[in-house]
Amino acid sequence: MKPTIIRRREEKIMALCRNKVVLDIGCVDHKALTEKNPFWLHKLIQSVAKEVTGVDMAKEEVKKLSSKGYNIVAGNAETFKLNKKFDVIVAGELIEHVSNAGLFIENIKKHLKTDGKIALSTPNAFGIRTVLRNLLFGKIIPNKNHSCYYDYYTLKQLAERFDLKILSVYYYFDPKTNWQYFVERFFSFFRKVYAPQLLFILKKK
Repeated sequence: MKPTIIRRREEKIMALCRNKVVLDIGCVDHKALTEKNPFWLHKLIQSVAKEVTGVDMAKEEVKKLSSKGYNIVAGNAETFKLNKKFDVIVAGELIEHVSNAGLFIENIKKHLKTDGKIALSTPNAFGIRTVLRNLLFGKIIPNKNHSCYYDYYTLKQLAERFDLKILSVYYYFDPKTNWQYFVERFFSFFRKVYAPQLLFILKKK
């Protein structure tokens, strides 16, 4: 399955979630004030899904959002138990944060219907920003909240190791229109691997 390149992940994920029962893991947006971010994925999913449940380990944020009517529960992505199966499970920008990717994927599979689908996105280890930082400074500047970085091949191998079939793969860009997007888009025109983000659509084998 060769990756293709798209501008944003939101349209693909929303199409997958339309009229479905959805689980959104790691749903709290930690980069900005959640509800003021027009690209907050959980709210976009909620606008099209039949039903959506969120899980996040940020207890205070979960409490605040729950008080506003969002169906979000506190839990660890590797160990939460909801006693329910879902049509679609979304894990946006999450797998790079978990301590044990294997436990995380196995837990996803326990909550996925037989014919269900998974949308999993993560920063690309070979995005042009990372490559340039390595060239300029001789090292990768790590995110202190990340436990691992993935590229297309390592994430593909991980999915296959846990008996997940790859339906489609996309390289994509952060939801922005500033100069940084155009620089990244320029480099990815020559090599898709330089795009900053990856989105895998998966199902059980």
